[in-house]
Amino acid sequence: MRFAVLITSLLSLCVVVAQAGELSLAVNAPRGQEDIQKWNALAAYLSAETGEKVTVSGTPPARIDKEVESGAIKLALMNPVSAADVIQQNIAKPLATLKAKGTAQFAGAIITRADSPIKTVADLKGKNVMAFQTSSAGAYVFQMYYVQSNGLDPKKDFSLRQSNKQDDIVLAVQKGLVDVGFVRSGLLESMAKEGKIKLTEFALVDGKNDELKLLHSTPLYPEWFLVASNKLDPQVAAKIKAAVLKLKADQPAARDAGIDGFIEPLSLDSLKEALRALKVAPFG
Repeated sequence: MRFAVLITSLLSLCVVVAQAGELSLAVNAPRGQEDIQKWNALAAYLSAETGEKVTVSGTPPARIDKEVESGAIKLALMNPVSAADVIQQNIAKPLATLKAKGTAQFAGAIITRADSPIKTVADLKGKNVMAFQTSSAGAYVFQMYYVQSNGLDPKKDFSLRQSNKQDDIVLAVQKGLVDVGFVRSGLLESMAKEGKIKLTEFALVDGKNDELKLLHSTPLYPEWFLVASNKLDPQVAAKIKAAVLKLKADQPAARDAGIDGFIEPLSLDSLKEALRALKVAPFG
């Protein structure tokens, strides 16, 4: 009996040690579970390249910066708004910026139905708008700053509702439940590819034509950042950075995630200007 208890205790200890040895890569998950699964191959790649056991966990944008600050998260792939927050507070360091579709920048799309009379941001006055969480870069901050920069007062000139999932914003616009939706660039194309919508059902408000070959309405800002908490061993952080910077677009880790790879961290100055104007953390 004592031997059995001893074996059970040792096995339990091994499980605890194994879990303690894991390095969780927290990722923003604006589309839910499907946003988590596509990063599993990257975790496997990082494990093989660094010798660390890396796993993936999904964390909503509204929580991810707080968990980095608390030390619960030591490695995170986060939108640039969350990244600007933790970097400005000096609780994390940027390791790399994600690159996808040939660019390391993305934008916000302001969408409406194809049969809508809404063509420019000026037409948003008096309309019903749906956005994602206030900590979202491509489905809140980019559009709100763009709207404000074009003379509208987001607090007075239109009615704003929030959704817990970006896909639901697109579907709400499609069904006519709201007049306008704020979503990140690329979401419409992804949902069309998945057979959930048809692009012909939608129109862009103030559509742009620049280096980003995805439907969008706002200026471009840096893509997601891979950041390391100050509580992560610097040697481990250095190994992670070296691994992601040499990742190629044709490797499974990049293909599964739909990215080209990573580059050295881009400047966040243009985004910080937007955050200051909107009084959003860390400037709010």
